[in-house]
Amino acid sequence: MNMLRDLRKNGAMPASTDEMLRALRIMNEASHGVDVDPDAAKRAVEVGTVFLTELRAMDTHN
Repeated sequence: MNMLRDLRKNGAMPASTDEMLRALRIMNEASHGVDVDPDAAKRAVEVGTVFLTELRAMDTHN
């Protein structure tokens, strides 16, 4: 998460960074065996996919 905050601080961040930070909480809980709401888990995966797509697009433009 620090890397995402660093991206935000430096202004070089995908538009979905704030959503990704929220989704990481759900992902972290699930990875530690916490039962998470299935809809929240699905949304976290969707947000992660969008975030990675945006990161790749940024890399293409540099």
